[in-house]
Amino acid sequence: MKKCNFCGTENEDIAIFCDECGKSFLKKRCDKCGAENRLSAKFCNQCGKSLDYDAKSESNKADVEKPKHIPIVYEPIIEQNIIYYEATKRIELLFINVFTRSHKFANGKGEVKLIEATPRIWENAFANSEALTSMVIPDCVKKIGRFAFDRCINLSKVFLPESLIEIGECAFRDCYNLSEIDMPDTVKIIERNAFERCANLRSVRLSNSLKKICDYTFKDCINLTEIVIPDSVNEIESFAFEGCNIHSVVISKSMEKIENYLFKNCINLTDVIIPDSITSIGECAFKGCKNLTSIVIPDSVKKIGCAAFLGCENLPEETKERVKEINEDAFIDDDCLPF
Repeated sequence: MKKCNFCGTENEDIAIFCDECGKSFLKKRCDKCGAENRLSAKFCNQCGKSLDYDAKSESNKADVEKPKHIPIVYEPIIEQNIIYYEATKRIELLFINVFTRSHKFANGKGEVKLIEATPRIWENAFANSEALTSMVIPDCVKKIGRFAFDRCINLSKVFLPESLIEIGECAFRDCYNLSEIDMPDTVKIIERNAFERCANLRSVRLSNSLKKICDYTFKDCINLTEIVIPDSVNEIESFAFEGCNIHSVVISKSMEKIENYLFKNCINLTDVIIPDSITSIGECAFKGCKNLTSIVIPDSVKKIGCAAFLGCENLPEETKERVKEINEDAFIDDDCLPF
């Protein structure tokens, strides 16, 4: 076992970085100013103090006795139950080596604000953090990585910055208590499964710069009741809203196709506004939407997939006739489907 020069934690002999604080085993710490130095250095590169001393064990002991905050470069500032971590260029290393061990991230506190972080929150950064209840993401962050907040089951508030461009795959999946998303207009893409199974998500404001919503993005958000898709969106992939509790939908005027399974099993969906830009409706797109009563199929629609309206038993007769003119199989399961 090898002992970390900074926090005193014992690690495996093959370790390159400490699994507690993320510091390199190729560095040693000056006990006077805290600066990092090469292992072979005899004098500190910041204050000039001799590094050949015997007080290292006491220094390590003092470090171990400190409260267990994330060992970021500066001590956290605790104010009104919020933990502030002032990030430096080393934050990327810490996101990988420390924030993935996020059950330790805030010494039992629930709210986190990152100050001057890097442009990216790393994948898996806060995944499975049951203690996390609120997150303020700083203005410099452009991307939230894959699985960054996956299964943060008590996360109820997230403040997204104006700098944000991309929300990664499964970024907020299974955040059961997340109730609201106010997306800045800088966001251009939401990757697949980003908000899947956010069971208490009730309100979503989508970015007016959004270009694409990938598959399964809001799947099984059972309390999401209304969604307005901005005209900037030109593509929504399959299953994006499957199983939602949506009551009404306004489709973007920039879209040309309603993809397969897009609103499948949205059982409380009653009203859909389809613009003249839509030319096709995919297989099972509205399958199981048993309360759908108002949908106008514009003349621009030339193709409707098999079982697209299967189970939509409350549609007006004139609408059913209009659909059947395009595809008689739109209300029945058919051999063309993969089940």
